[in-house]
Amino acid sequence: GVIWGKTNAPFLAGDWQSYSDMFGQTSNPYDLNRTPGGSSGGAAAALAAGVTPLEIGSDIGGSLRIPAHFCGVCSLKPTFGVIPQKGHVPPAPEYPGEVDLNVVGPMARTVRDLKLLRGVMMRGATGSDLHKTLRLDGKKLALWLDHDGWPLDKEMGGLLDESVRDVETVGAEVTRAKPDFDLDELIDVYLSLLIPIVSMDQPKWKQKRKTTFREISKLLRVFENSPYTARNWAIKSSQSHIEWLEVDGRRAVFKEFMRDFFDNYDALIMPVSPTPAFLHNTQGQQLSRTLNVNGQDVPYASNLTWNALATICHLPAVTIPVGRTQAGLPVGVQIVGAQGEDQKILDIAEACESVFYGYRKPTELLNTLI
Repeated sequence: GVIWGKTNAPFLAGDWQSYSDMFGQTSNPYDLNRTPGGSSGGAAAALAAGVTPLEIGSDIGGSLRIPAHFCGVCSLKPTFGVIPQKGHVPPAPEYPGEVDLNVVGPMARTVRDLKLLRGVMMRGATGSDLHKTLRLDGKKLALWLDHDGWPLDKEMGGLLDESVRDVETVGAEVTRAKPDFDLDELIDVYLSLLIPIVSMDQPKWKQKRKTTFREISKLLRVFENSPYTARNWAIKSSQSHIEWLEVDGRRAVFKEFMRDFFDNYDALIMPVSPTPAFLHNTQGQQLSRTLNVNGQDVPYASNLTWNALATICHLPAVTIPVGRTQAGLPVGVQIVGAQGEDQKILDIAEACESVFYGYRKPTELLNTLI
């Protein structure tokens, strides 16, 4: 594989938009007033606009899945540890290890191209992976489209439901099912694992200040009703190693449950984020921003909700487009599988792709440029 350029990303790969002081703002090819997502938003925009055939991105909080969903292209968030992270920033370049949760994976306009690039990235491309007869006959698919407290745009949810039901016509068995555990606990575990990682490169004085005021912050947290607050971020970023081990033990319960879940289902189909691509919104800090979902403002960090499960459980997830809203915005869905079953999920996604909407060019933008 020859890398011939780089695309835009937010500062420290830390936003669901792609803008920076150095390279400016990247727009969504389907609506220039909206974001292409992030952190791999420049990659998704380049794919959708036809600038490049293949892209590489990373994902710790939806950074492969959300841009693919926003821009109507495909991505693979691989099983954790399958593709090396070496050279990924953050953390700082001198850090020799590979952090938990984060993965590096391929992006493309089709699942077939995802397979091609995945093989290159794993140094093990096989022709048989690209020439299978892909069928959904007998596949058992779980469909999860709702949870109280996890926002989801109604139009987008309806489109997902309608599109996924189409796979029943080609022999798949679709059941409405979701993991039967405490999803608030899931989010707390996710944030407890995620926030220390994204805080690694903060100045030492800032870390020391958070540690100094940690006990006071924990007392004041009882007056907050959202996990997406600066105080909760500060508390979790200053955990001790013993506290991290306790959280990792809580994570193990979710991982065991998902192993049992995938004994009964071949894949779990679910939304990628609460909304389609939203309007550019770079004012203030992320924890102070909001998203408008069905006429109500919800925390901007709600973008983490639908991405939490696959991330903390180290599961593979393929995002593919399923249609567009009435406003012409792409809508994607993520197909999640058992840990280590990346090839199986790619095959299911490619079979679904022939039933779903698939990639469509942003014709209005391209006609304008021509």
